[in-house]
Amino acid sequence: EDRLADKKTIVVRFGHHFGFFSYGLAVIGAAAIPLALFGLQSDHPWVLLTCLTAVPGLVQLRTLIKTPPGPALNTLLGATARLLLIYSILFSVTWNL
Repeated sequence: EDRLADKKTIVVRFGHHFGFFSYGLAVIGAAAIPLALFGLQSDHPWVLLTCLTAVPGLVQLRTLIKTPPGPALNTLLGATARLLLIYSILFSVTWNL
């Protein structure tokens, strides 16, 4: 649909496999950041709870891979936004404990 609407998204430019890879990298990278920060500064152990967001993120990646392109992916877009909100709040709260 993006291609038909002449949108220049990453997936249109580089393909679906690149989109899957970048989504997965974002999920894994987000989970790795609290681990790295804890390794550098171990006085914030609660920040490791943020890594738990990788579980629903990987479930969403699986959904992304199995869902054909189209309007059904709009639900996933909303779920990704909610996961980002949860991650941000959880990281902020646990880093300040």
